[in-house]
Amino acid sequence: MAVDRGTTRARLIVPRLGDGLLAAHGAARLLWGCAAGGFVWWVYGAADLPHALALAGVTVALVATAGLAGTAIAALSAALALHDIDTPMRAAAAGAVVVASLGTGGPAWWLGRRCGALPVELVCAATVAGVVLIGPAGGFLAPLGVAVLRAIGRAWR
Repeated sequence: MAVDRGTTRARLIVPRLGDGLLAAHGAARLLWGCAAGGFVWWVYGAADLPHALALAGVTVALVATAGLAGTAIAALSAALALHDIDTPMRAAAAGAVVVASLGTGGPAWWLGRRCGALPVELVCAATVAGVVLIGPAGGFLAPLGVAVLRAIGRAWR
């Protein structure tokens, strides 16, 4: 039997970052990390814990890159970094990381699938503008705002 070698083009072995589901996955991970880090910063700031912004930044990076494993590492690092407070508060701080990550995971994935690929230069510009205009909260809210606007724009097409 002869093998039919049609004239169709071969599919990419490794899709580019701007293509389809891989781009939506990257956007969802970015949004998940930003949302979880924003909540961690808000809770730690409300509890007047030291290093709130630094621990929120670590949460963003770890959740966005490593997902649930990053959540566990961020919770452990928060408990270790807050060595100068009592043990129940350290446990609550670690719990806040886990709750923030698990609570924002679903909405971030939903929004990431709806908005698709986020243009890096637009996200960076929006983040800088957000930090300049409203402070550290702008760093967490700007990527989410870009994603919401992109999802609304895609829905109207």
